[in-house]
Amino acid sequence: MEVSTLKRINNELLRLQFCPKLSGYKYLRDSVAILLGDRRLFNLKKDVYPLLSVKYKVSPQCIDKCINTVIEKSFLNISTTLLEDELEYLVSADKGKPTVKQLIMYLYEKVG
Repeated sequence: MEVSTLKRINNELLRLQFCPKLSGYKYLRDSVAILLGDRRLFNLKKDVYPLLSVKYKVSPQCIDKCINTVIEKSFLNISTTLLEDELEYLVSADKGKPTVKQLIMYLYEKVG
């Protein structure tokens, strides 16, 4: 992974008020970086999570759960201005947060 790519992803996640102390943060960041690095990979659970599980020595299910947790916590604390201005189309009306895939695709488009 290229350092400048990781830095751009980090900057975007911090701008969206994601907490870098949570393990889901690095899994989310690395998921986007993997997809940007190899555009043939597009299935998170079959392609990306297994790569991360080898790197971090955790199960793909753990990666999925941690990413969901970091999204949930971040969207509880996100500023309403940011939510209304940029992310309104991402947030599901019934859940109040995007799905993992929606957020990763948003970051992929924004950073890539």
